[in-house]
Amino acid sequence: MFEKDFREKKFKLRTINGIEFRLSDKIINIPNVGRVKIVAVLIENQKKVKYLVATNYKKKVENIIIEYMKRPKI
Repeated sequence: MFEKDFREKKFKLRTINGIEFRLSDKIINIPNVGRVKIVAVLIENQKKVKYLVATNYKKKVENIIIEYMKRPKI
């Protein structure tokens, strides 16, 4: 779903807390859940895309990333 965006460089650049992000987002409908926003994030100096999900599809992408950054790493 997001590979084409990154391959064709159709992503947004954002800097949050001094970290540069390349990102692409989509709103999809999941049965029995509703509309969700999925954000594909490529963090500077990393090669693997991470996927973030928010059940509030109206939330700004920057706020979704900040919320995930607050979480402890497993």
